[in-house]
Amino acid sequence: MGFFARVACAGFAAFATVTAGSGIAAAAPTVTSGPVIGSVTLGTDTPGENWTCGLVGFATPSGLVFNSASTGQTVSSFAPGTAVSAACLNPQVLSFQTAYGTAAGS
Repeated sequence: MGFFARVACAGFAAFATVTAGSGIAAAAPTVTSGPVIGSVTLGTDTPGENWTCGLVGFATPSGLVFNSASTGQTVSSFAPGTAVSAACLNPQVLSFQTAYGTAAGS
């Protein structure tokens, strides 16, 4: 392969990586305190994005709690004021991201 062909391939690969990366980086899930004590609401910082997340947090009597939610859903199985972590998948842009939030306190 000639020099210019290699430069063109490398340039295209760099452009594709930056373009795809900027689209993925622009969309992110959010975990916010929900309307009920001990709840979180899963949202997104980009309108129209759909995330499905596995949520992990603590509940008062039982210890660790694992749950799942999609964009717009509220989960209320956590201890008030505890940290909640989310591992999220967005099939629209083939993205995997994590998010963190706090369950609504008393």
